[in-house]
Amino acid sequence: MNIIGNNIRTQMKLNGLSLADLADKLENIVSRQALHRYVKGEVIPDNVMIEKLSKVFNVHINKLIQAPSDRVKVELGEIRYFKFRSY
Repeated sequence: MNIIGNNIRTQMKLNGLSLADLADKLENIVSRQALHRYVKGEVIPDNVMIEKLSKVFNVHINKLIQAPSDRVKVELGEIRYFKFRSY
């Protein structure tokens, strides 16, 4: 499994969605089988699909394309930036 596949699976679990549910929320523009291949890491979704998935899950695209440790580094950097700017 790849990073994007892991992140899709995580978001599905957090939202209580099955592959069929996710396909329905995507208005069946992609099959359940294609979603399964994304989750397994057999196929990497294109940018358009990643954007659609982020909208369904109501998360920033980075939640789908970055490893959790990378997101923490980015978020900490943003916190430091805002803290610095507030003075």
